Amino acid sequence: MTFNDNSGFSIGTVTATGGSTTNGLTTTGNTTLTTTGSVDQTQAIAAATLFLEGGTFDLNGANNAVTTLDADNTTLAGDLTFQDNTGFSVDGIDAGANNVELSSTGTVTTGTNGITAAGLSLLGAGGDFTLTNTANAITDLAANTGDVSFLDNNGFNIDAVTVTGGGTTIGLTTTGNATLSTTATAIDLHTTSVGGDLDVTALGITDSGTVTVSGTTTLAAGAGNDITLADAASDYNTVLITSGKIM
Repeated sequence: MTFNDNSGFSIGTVTATGGSTTNGLTTTGNTTLTTTGSVDQTQAIAAATLFLEGGTFDLNGANNAVTTLDADNTTLAGDLTFQDNTGFSVDGIDAGANNVELSSTGTVTTGTNGITAAGLSLLGAGGDFTLTNTANAITDLAANTGDVSFLDNNGFNIDAVTVTGGGTTIGLTTTGNATLSTTATAIDLHTTSVGGDLDVTALGITDSGTVTVSGTTTLAAGAGNDITLADAASDYNTVLITSGKIM
Protein backbone atom coordinates (compact mmCIF):
# COMPACT_ATOMS: atom_id res chain seq x y z
CA MET A 1 0.00 0.00 0.00
CA THR A 2 1.18 3.51 -0.87
CA PHE A 3 -0.40 6.66 0.54
CA ASN A 4 0.55 10.31 -0.07
CA ASP A 5 -1.04 13.29 1.71
CA ASN A 6 1.01 16.48 1.88
CA SER A 7 -1.38 18.13 4.31
CA GLY A 8 -0.37 15.60 6.95
CA PHE A 9 -2.57 12.95 8.55
CA SER A 10 -3.09 10.63 11.51
CA ILE A 11 -3.25 6.84 11.71
CA GLY A 12 -6.41 6.30 13.74
CA THR A 13 -9.92 4.88 13.71
CA VAL A 14 -12.42 5.22 10.85
CA THR A 15 -16.08 4.27 11.15
CA ALA A 16 -18.14 4.21 7.96
CA THR A 17 -21.82 5.08 8.25
CA GLY A 18 -23.72 1.83 7.86
CA GLY A 19 -20.43 -0.01 7.69
CA SER A 20 -17.65 -1.23 9.92
CA THR A 21 -14.99 0.34 12.10
CA THR A 22 -11.31 0.00 11.16
CA ASN A 23 -8.56 0.61 13.67
CA GLY A 24 -5.10 1.50 12.49
CA LEU A 25 -3.33 0.42 9.33
CA THR A 26 -2.63 -3.26 8.65
CA THR A 27 -1.13 -4.72 5.48
CA THR A 28 0.32 -8.16 4.80
CA GLY A 29 2.94 -6.59 2.52
CA ASN A 30 4.78 -3.28 2.45
CA THR A 31 3.41 0.14 3.32
CA THR A 32 4.72 3.51 2.09
CA LEU A 33 3.64 6.74 3.81
CA THR A 34 4.63 9.99 2.09
CA THR A 35 3.98 13.56 3.19
CA THR A 36 5.56 16.99 3.32
CA GLY A 37 3.53 17.58 6.50
CA SER A 38 3.29 15.66 9.76
CA VAL A 39 2.04 12.15 10.49
CA ASP A 40 1.01 10.93 13.94
CA GLN A 41 -1.04 8.05 15.29
CA THR A 42 -3.55 6.84 17.83
CA GLN A 43 -3.70 3.32 16.36
CA ALA A 44 -0.99 0.88 15.31
CA ILE A 45 0.66 0.17 11.96
CA ALA A 46 1.37 -3.43 10.95
CA ALA A 47 3.39 -4.16 7.81
CA ALA A 48 6.31 -6.15 6.46
CA THR A 49 8.37 -3.09 5.55
CA LEU A 50 7.25 0.41 6.51
CA PHE A 51 8.66 3.09 4.21
CA LEU A 52 8.53 6.68 5.49
CA GLU A 53 9.19 9.54 3.07
CA GLY A 54 9.21 13.31 3.27
CA GLY A 55 7.94 14.94 6.42
CA THR A 56 7.80 14.61 10.19
CA PHE A 57 6.69 11.27 11.63
CA ASP A 58 5.50 10.88 15.23
CA LEU A 59 4.76 7.16 15.41
CA ASN A 60 5.06 6.37 19.10
CA GLY A 61 1.37 6.65 19.96
CA ALA A 62 0.69 2.93 19.57
CA ASN A 63 2.61 -0.34 19.52
CA ASN A 64 3.41 -0.82 15.86
CA ALA A 65 4.41 -4.21 14.43
CA VAL A 66 6.68 -4.12 11.42
CA THR A 67 9.53 -6.32 10.27
CA THR A 68 11.59 -3.54 8.73
CA LEU A 69 11.65 0.25 9.07
CA ASP A 70 13.00 2.06 6.00
CA ALA A 71 13.14 5.85 6.14
CA ASP A 72 16.11 6.81 3.99
CA ASN A 73 14.65 7.03 0.49
CA THR A 74 14.25 10.77 1.09
CA THR A 75 15.72 13.07 3.74
CA LEU A 76 13.00 13.57 6.35
CA ALA A 77 11.95 17.19 6.89
CA GLY A 78 11.55 16.79 10.66
CA ASP A 79 12.05 14.51 13.63
CA LEU A 80 11.09 10.82 13.65
CA THR A 81 9.70 8.81 16.57
CA PHE A 82 8.87 5.14 16.15
CA GLN A 83 7.72 2.47 18.61
CA ASP A 84 7.52 -1.27 17.96
CA ASN A 85 7.78 -3.60 20.95
CA THR A 86 7.85 -6.68 18.71
CA GLY A 87 11.31 -5.67 17.53
CA PHE A 88 12.35 -4.68 14.01
CA SER A 89 15.22 -4.08 11.62
CA VAL A 90 16.33 -0.60 10.63
CA ASP A 91 17.06 -0.54 6.91
CA GLY A 92 18.19 3.07 6.86
CA ILE A 93 16.98 6.38 8.30
CA ASP A 94 17.92 9.76 6.84
CA ALA A 95 16.73 12.48 9.21
CA GLY A 96 19.35 14.98 8.07
CA ALA A 97 19.93 17.51 10.86
CA ASN A 98 16.85 16.32 12.74
CA ASN A 99 16.55 13.85 15.64
CA VAL A 100 15.33 10.25 15.84
CA GLU A 101 13.76 8.31 18.73
CA LEU A 102 13.43 4.53 18.42
CA SER A 103 11.54 2.64 21.13
CA SER A 104 11.25 -1.11 21.61
CA THR A 105 11.18 -3.71 24.38
CA GLY A 106 12.23 -6.24 21.74
CA THR A 107 15.30 -6.62 19.52
CA VAL A 108 16.27 -3.89 17.06
CA THR A 109 18.94 -4.68 14.47
CA THR A 110 20.78 -3.03 11.60
CA GLY A 111 19.73 -3.56 8.00
CA THR A 112 21.66 -2.71 4.85
CA ASN A 113 21.74 1.07 5.38
CA GLY A 114 22.73 3.32 8.26
CA ILE A 115 21.11 6.04 10.37
CA THR A 116 21.80 9.70 9.65
CA ALA A 117 20.60 12.17 12.29
CA ALA A 118 21.77 14.91 14.62
CA GLY A 119 20.62 13.00 17.69
CA LEU A 120 19.55 9.37 18.19
CA SER A 121 17.59 8.25 21.25
CA LEU A 122 17.05 4.55 22.03
CA LEU A 123 14.28 3.66 24.48
CA GLY A 124 12.37 0.65 25.83
CA ALA A 125 12.64 -1.39 29.02
CA GLY A 126 14.84 -4.40 28.30
CA GLY A 127 15.23 -3.51 24.64
CA ASP A 128 18.22 -4.88 22.74
CA PHE A 129 19.62 -2.46 20.16
CA THR A 130 22.38 -3.59 17.77
CA LEU A 131 22.97 -0.72 15.35
CA THR A 132 26.40 -1.34 13.89
CA ASN A 133 26.06 -0.34 10.25
CA THR A 134 29.27 1.40 9.13
CA ALA A 135 27.17 4.09 7.42
CA ASN A 136 25.72 5.39 10.70
CA ALA A 137 26.34 9.14 11.00
CA ILE A 138 24.98 10.89 14.09
CA THR A 139 26.30 13.56 16.45
CA ASP A 140 24.80 12.56 19.81
CA LEU A 141 23.57 9.24 21.20
CA ALA A 142 21.25 8.86 24.19
CA ALA A 143 19.54 5.76 25.54
CA ASN A 144 17.44 4.33 28.36
CA THR A 145 16.99 0.65 27.59
CA GLY A 146 18.42 -2.85 28.05
CA ASP A 147 21.46 -3.45 25.81
CA VAL A 148 23.06 -1.13 23.26
CA SER A 149 25.70 -1.84 20.64
CA PHE A 150 26.37 1.19 18.43
CA LEU A 151 28.97 1.92 15.75
CA ASP A 152 29.51 5.24 14.00
CA ASN A 153 32.78 5.69 12.17
CA ASN A 154 32.08 9.40 11.66
CA GLY A 155 32.37 9.98 15.41
CA PHE A 156 29.75 10.67 18.09
CA ASN A 157 29.30 11.49 21.77
CA ILE A 158 26.94 10.50 24.55
CA ASP A 159 24.73 13.49 25.35
CA ALA A 160 21.13 14.65 25.83
CA VAL A 161 18.78 14.21 22.86
CA THR A 162 15.36 15.88 22.57
CA VAL A 163 12.94 14.60 19.92
CA THR A 164 9.77 16.43 18.86
CA GLY A 165 6.82 14.18 19.63
CA GLY A 166 8.99 12.14 21.97
CA GLY A 167 10.96 13.39 24.93
CA THR A 168 14.40 14.27 26.24
CA THR A 169 16.80 11.44 27.04
CA ILE A 170 19.89 12.44 29.01
CA GLY A 171 23.00 10.35 28.54
CA LEU A 172 23.22 6.58 28.25
CA THR A 173 21.44 4.24 30.69
CA THR A 174 21.33 0.49 30.18
CA THR A 175 20.28 -2.35 32.45
CA GLY A 176 22.52 -4.64 30.39
CA ASN A 177 25.66 -4.15 28.33
CA ALA A 178 26.79 -1.20 26.20
CA THR A 179 29.28 -1.31 23.33
CA LEU A 180 30.30 1.99 21.70
CA SER A 181 32.67 2.19 18.76
CA THR A 182 34.12 4.72 16.33
CA THR A 183 37.31 4.93 14.27
CA ALA A 184 37.02 8.68 13.67
CA THR A 185 37.22 10.69 16.90
CA ALA A 186 37.29 10.54 20.67
CA ILE A 187 34.09 9.67 22.57
CA ASP A 188 32.79 11.70 25.50
CA LEU A 189 30.78 9.41 27.79
CA HIS A 190 28.94 12.39 29.34
CA THR A 191 26.48 10.81 31.81
CA THR A 192 26.52 7.02 31.49
CA SER A 193 25.05 4.29 33.70
CA VAL A 194 25.59 0.68 32.60
CA GLY A 195 24.10 -2.26 34.46
CA GLY A 196 26.37 -4.77 32.72
CA ASP A 197 29.67 -4.37 30.88
CA LEU A 198 30.84 -1.25 29.04
CA ASP A 199 33.06 -1.57 25.97
CA VAL A 200 34.37 1.62 24.32
CA THR A 201 36.59 1.83 21.23
CA ALA A 202 37.55 5.30 19.99
CA LEU A 203 40.46 7.67 19.32
CA GLY A 204 40.41 8.93 22.90
CA ILE A 205 37.84 8.64 25.72
CA THR A 206 36.61 11.31 28.17
CA ASP A 207 33.85 11.65 30.78
CA SER A 208 32.32 15.10 31.12
CA GLY A 209 29.68 13.64 33.47
CA THR A 210 29.29 10.83 35.97
CA VAL A 211 29.87 7.30 34.70
CA THR A 212 28.66 4.24 36.64
CA VAL A 213 29.40 0.70 35.45
CA SER A 214 28.34 -2.40 37.38
CA GLY A 215 30.34 -4.85 35.28
CA THR A 216 33.69 -4.64 33.52
CA THR A 217 34.72 -1.51 31.62
CA THR A 218 37.00 -2.18 28.62
CA LEU A 219 38.57 0.87 26.99
CA ALA A 220 40.49 0.96 23.71
CA ALA A 221 41.57 4.49 22.84
CA GLY A 222 44.26 3.61 20.31
CA ALA A 223 48.01 3.90 20.73
CA GLY A 224 49.03 7.30 22.08
CA ASN A 225 45.47 8.60 22.53
CA ASP A 226 44.29 9.96 25.86
CA ILE A 227 41.85 8.39 28.31
CA THR A 228 40.66 11.11 30.69
CA LEU A 229 38.26 9.89 33.39
CA ALA A 230 38.14 12.92 35.64
CA ASP A 231 34.67 12.93 37.21
CA ALA A 232 35.16 12.25 40.93
CA ALA A 233 31.63 10.85 41.33
CA SER A 234 32.12 8.16 38.68
CA ASP A 235 32.05 4.55 39.90
CA TYR A 236 33.78 1.82 37.89
CA ASN A 237 33.90 -1.77 39.05
CA THR A 238 36.74 -3.29 37.00
CA VAL A 239 38.57 -1.35 34.27
CA LEU A 240 40.63 -2.95 31.50
CA ILE A 241 42.62 -0.69 29.18
CA THR A 242 43.68 -2.40 25.98
CA SER A 243 45.16 0.71 24.33
CA GLY A 244 45.61 4.40 25.06
CA LYS A 245 47.11 6.28 27.98
CA ILE A 246 45.49 7.38 31.24
CA MET A 247 45.73 11.12 31.88
